[in-house]
Amino acid sequence: MDIGNSHWWNGKDPRTFFPSVYRHGDNSEEGYLDEHLLSLDERTKRECDLVELFLKTKHGARILDCPCGYGRHSVELASRGYDVTGVDLCPQFLEEARSASNALPVDSKCKFIEGDMRSLPSELNNFDACINMFFSFGFFDEESNLKVLQEFYRVLANKGKLLIHTDVNPDRIAVGKYGDRSVRTLNDGASLRIDENFDTSSKRLNGTWSIHYKDGSVVRRDYSIRVYSHDEMTGMLREVGFSDTHILYQSKQPQQIKIPSQEVFYVASK
Repeated sequence: MDIGNSHWWNGKDPRTFFPSVYRHGDNSEEGYLDEHLLSLDERTKRECDLVELFLKTKHGARILDCPCGYGRHSVELASRGYDVTGVDLCPQFLEEARSASNALPVDSKCKFIEGDMRSLPSELNNFDACINMFFSFGFFDEESNLKVLQEFYRVLANKGKLLIHTDVNPDRIAVGKYGDRSVRTLNDGASLRIDENFDTSSKRLNGTWSIHYKDGSVVRRDYSIRVYSHDEMTGMLREVGFSDTHILYQSKQPQQIKIPSQEVFYVASK
């Protein structure tokens, strides 16, 4: 994929990856972690548990969820007592997120704003935490990816924390754990096929999601995400001003696992 001419991530276009296949394919019966067969609701609760554990957030803290997608983390965190703002570029996702938020008790604070994470709305500021969940960093070219981190730094309050979550550990790529076809069963009986390969020159994970419907029709969409090594990521975080950067895993002792942990969290402080 020529990333310079690609706008695969542009959720404003209903023909692109996120509106056309991601929302449907995200609801897999098998989950998206090795040996973790979790429903979508179970995944969301588990991931928000880890956000709370790693950020050590206080009740009522202001959290920015960017990009928020269709709001699964935003709404769950708001239901736990946090003041959450979600930002995304996809109107379809924001509409779904607002609908889910409306079902919360009136004292739960959750709002959604359309915006581009490379240039967030200027009124967004003074957040206690910013979260970037489920492999949502690295969509763009090098300069724009750095701009995303600069924006995350800008919107945080002094001593605010950034959490970046990915299920693509660069250590796994180093041992060849990528590129295998993954076939998943979706909740409506359709199937999702994921084909990926890692381009060592561009350091991008290029993939295709194909949804195979029961009537025989197929919808395919491509994506391309820059995978940063741990040193590259922590270096970028320091470059934009973050300090006290930590690399955290679901496993307490990832160094004892022959195949590296699939899931990684980066946590940094302003």
